[in-house]
Amino acid sequence: MEWKDLPLVFKNHVVAELNLKSRNSLRLCSRDDMEIVDSSPVSLESLEVVITHGNRMNLKIQETSDFNSRIHRNSLETSEILSVFRKPLLRINEFRIMCPGSQSDKLSELISNFETSQPKVKIHARHMYWRCSPPDGLDRANINFIRFLECFDEDVLEMIHNDMNSFTCDEINQLGALEQWRNSKEISLGNGKVMFVEPFLHFRNCMVYFERLDGEAIWKMIQSFISRDLPVGCSFDFYNEQPPKLEDVFKAYNVEPKNQPIFPDDIGVEGRHTQRFKMKTEGNFLVVKNTEMGIRGTVQKIEE
Repeated sequence: MEWKDLPLVFKNHVVAELNLKSRNSLRLCSRDDMEIVDSSPVSLESLEVVITHGNRMNLKIQETSDFNSRIHRNSLETSEILSVFRKPLLRINEFRIMCPGSQSDKLSELISNFETSQPKVKIHARHMYWRCSPPDGLDRANINFIRFLECFDEDVLEMIHNDMNSFTCDEINQLGALEQWRNSKEISLGNGKVMFVEPFLHFRNCMVYFERLDGEAIWKMIQSFISRDLPVGCSFDFYNEQPPKLEDVFKAYNVEPKNQPIFPDDIGVEGRHTQRFKMKTEGNFLVVKNTEMGIRGTVQKIEE
């Protein structure tokens, strides 16, 4: 029996097992084959959009965890980039976008194409990595990040990573109002210079640089972790050059400071304090400690 005479269900199963190169080859065979390929789900380990200094836009596509399997498509137009995301069954594990500050106009053009697309094009990615340098003397990079975050499917996105931008209080409030932000489980703002903790209290894993860190912010995150009874592995890192002393924080909330180091490197270190808070799940503790970079809290299983 020839391929064209095989049942459609069988063809769909076959196409689902093909890699991208094989799918593209099959797609060129006939209109029916093109429709089968276009309607088949596509899962990518990573997809990276790179805007270069030469004002070119490149794609790096990786189907599996094998880095050597990357497919490169260079010197693409904005419309060609957008067409990749028009596939409704495309699912991406890690999405990255890189752009030098000198090419921020090209980045804005790409974002505008997403915003004005009809029907609306969404990026179906679990993890988003923003690696776009801010242009000199302009705050457009922050606006671009907020605009671009809205281009993601809020029901798919789980993690947001941006260590490039510093945000004002108003911009953090704008981010906190987005469904994409509220539905995500992990956040990393390594250069955020955040002033308040409220927009971050729903995250399970949180890495944030604070411009000003007070005891109230630390205590609110501790209470958020405990009340949600988060599982082992969830954590928060509050980076700050001069964080408050944990002993003073706990005293302010009528909690007796009790130093119980877990790691040998923390024992006997002047100024180092480790406090354990029982979680609802038996044997789980939120371990809060001060580090050289700020305050860290991690849910761990500890045998008493």
